[in-house]
Amino acid sequence: MKSKRTRTFRKLFDKLPNHIRENARKQYKLFLDNPGHPSLRTKQIGSTRKEMFGIFEVSIGMGYRATYFVNGDTYVWFWIGTHSSFDTKY
Repeated sequence: MKSKRTRTFRKLFDKLPNHIRENARKQYKLFLDNPGHPSLRTKQIGSTRKEMFGIFEVSIGMGYRATYFVNGDTYVWFWIGTHSSFDTKY
């Protein structure tokens, strides 16, 4: 399985506080080893238009999450930030 980040994801990641970026890196490594690890609290939160792709979130830490969808054999990470900012945007 491959993984890529969208331009939006990279911009949002760069704006995060240092300690949250470090948590995100740790959670990502854990995700690569075991996408179903309980501490990630991975869950489906919706789908794209016409339900082409399921949208999933993983926990980054208290109040932060990252979202992705799977396209073929690639995880596409498209958003990272606080729960409330995701809910406002999407």
